[in-house]
Amino acid sequence: MSMTGMFATSKAGHDKGQLYIIIKEDEEYVYLTDGRLKPLDGPKKKKKKHIQIIKKTDAAIQARIKEEKPLSNEIIKHAIREYKEAECAGRDAAEPGTAVARTAHSAELETAVPRTAHR
Repeated sequence: MSMTGMFATSKAGHDKGQLYIIIKEDEEYVYLTDGRLKPLDGPKKKKKKHIQIIKKTDAAIQARIKEEKPLSNEIIKHAIREYKEAECAGRDAAEPGTAVARTAHSAELETAVPRTAHR
C-alpha cells in the first residue's frame, strides 16, 4: 500500500510533532511537505521509522495524485489546515455526560476555594 498522499507526524528530530503530507516514498525514506517551511520543491527527507502515519488523506490531494496532476503548496497548506481544524473540533466535542461532570467538578472547586474580598 502506498503512503503517498497520507498525513504523517514526525516522531523524532527537531520537528517532532509536526504534521506533514507524504509526497513520495522509497525503500527507507519518505519525503514530506507542509507547503510552508518544507515546500514541494524542497521536501523533508525522513526515515520511515521516524514518522507516525495517519491513515487519512485529503480527497483533493488523492484525486490529483491519481490523475497525475501537479500539487501546489497552497493545496498542501489547505489540506493540513482542514485536518487540524477537524481534529480540534473532534477533541472539543464532549462525550455524553462529560460536560456535566466537568461542570459539577468546576462548581466543587469554586466552592472549596475561599475567595478574598477585593477592595
